[in-house]
Amino acid sequence: MARITLSTDEKILYRTHPSMVSFGGDMFMIVLIFILALLVFYFTNRLVASLLVLSLALLVLGRVYLSCRTCSMVITTQRLIVSAGILTRRDKEFMANRIESFEMEQSIMGRLLNFSDVVVKGTGGDPEVFRGVNGPALFMGALQSAVHGTQHTSE
Repeated sequence: MARITLSTDEKILYRTHPSMVSFGGDMFMIVLIFILALLVFYFTNRLVASLLVLSLALLVLGRVYLSCRTCSMVITTQRLIVSAGILTRRDKEFMANRIESFEMEQSIMGRLLNFSDVVVKGTGGDPEVFRGVNGPALFMGALQSAVHGTQHTSE
């Protein structure tokens, strides 16, 4: 996770990352590649070809894992900080007193597996969507605490 510099009176309220389950399309692709590897082995009886196909599934799984682990979402008493990327880095920072509204968009699968999309709108800006937030209820509670200036921690 990204290293964050806090001011003297700033405290971390909540820290999370995207849920691996939120990468549903990639996970579905991994299952299809695994089935393809089984079919290749079953019909051709070639272990090397099957292992090559399985290595493709491992590459996709590695990309999903790294995408989850290199993105962090941190809510402090004064800011919402989102950092993402491996080779290149993308950092976004919202000051808590500049956040106008925020909402959670959660599917049935998200309710079952505890992830959702969170939309944050700052004053004078376009809405920013954070996809696949892990533990959205705690995230929203901490964000509400930061915006309204209360000191409840959710960690």
